[in-house]
Amino acid sequence: MINEGATRSQAAECLIADAMHGVGHAWQCDQIDVYQERRACDMALRLIFDLSSSLPPVPDDAPLAIGGSPQCDPYQLPTALVELTLREAGWRATSLGNQLPLESFIQATADCQPQLVWLSVSSIDDEDTFVANQNRMAASLAEDVVLLVGGRALTDSIRPRLRFTAHCDSLRQLADLAEILLIKCEHSRSQLCQERAVHTAATTHQK
Repeated sequence: MINEGATRSQAAECLIADAMHGVGHAWQCDQIDVYQERRACDMALRLIFDLSSSLPPVPDDAPLAIGGSPQCDPYQLPTALVELTLREAGWRATSLGNQLPLESFIQATADCQPQLVWLSVSSIDDEDTFVANQNRMAASLAEDVVLLVGGRALTDSIRPRLRFTAHCDSLRQLADLAEILLIKCEHSRSQLCQERAVHTAATTHQK
């Protein structure tokens, strides 16, 4: 697929989505054992890792993105796919994993100071608790930090109750948005560097 022009994230989404849908259906119908489902997930994660490893190195000064799945979400693959998609778009993306407690999420954003944060949500135990936690996490972010959300659990009924910058329905949508946001980040950084240079020159001239 990649040789035919598809991106790595598109190839991963296509291959993994079809395979895991079949695995999930077989598990629900008691056609496979738990260990077989876990093994399939592990193989999918290895595929994502291999695709990510084949990407060119992301520059050390590229904008930083971090994210993961909330504490109520046991699924590993979606956030790994988001990491791959953002890295392919040019971000220094790092997935913090799944089942991440709210306080740990907030601490990570304070420690890492990212320009973009993502939240992948495939499962919610209690909607009211999740909404309260997600909104508290969103409120903890600096005003210039982009918060992207997505996942099958974020239905039309729950999204209006949440605080976020943008919602993505697919990895393709995420990739397109990530490219636009990357350009904006780089433009903002260029403007800041120019302003600092002008200020330094003015200060030197005054001396």
